[in-house]
Amino acid sequence: MRTRLLIVGASGRAAAASAIRAGHDPFVIDLFADADTQRLCPVLKCDPTDYPHGFIELAKQAPPGPWMYTGGLENHPDVVKA
Repeated sequence: MRTRLLIVGASGRAAAASAIRAGHDPFVIDLFADADTQRLCPVLKCDPTDYPHGFIELAKQAPPGPWMYTGGLENHPDVVKA
């Protein structure tokens, strides 16, 4: 059984590909929602003008489950905590 994994960050493409190889079912929220990421998994785009706090509201649309963050969010502990 694959585990749903929410990936949040500036770009979630590489993490999503790694998550799939590890047997997870990723759901990405990032700044780009690239076409290649969309081919891998569901993805929501955070408007760059809302970065990083826009991730908080978008995450409410994601399915429940474990999550991880990628590049840059370690500099925003308030967003990580929320």
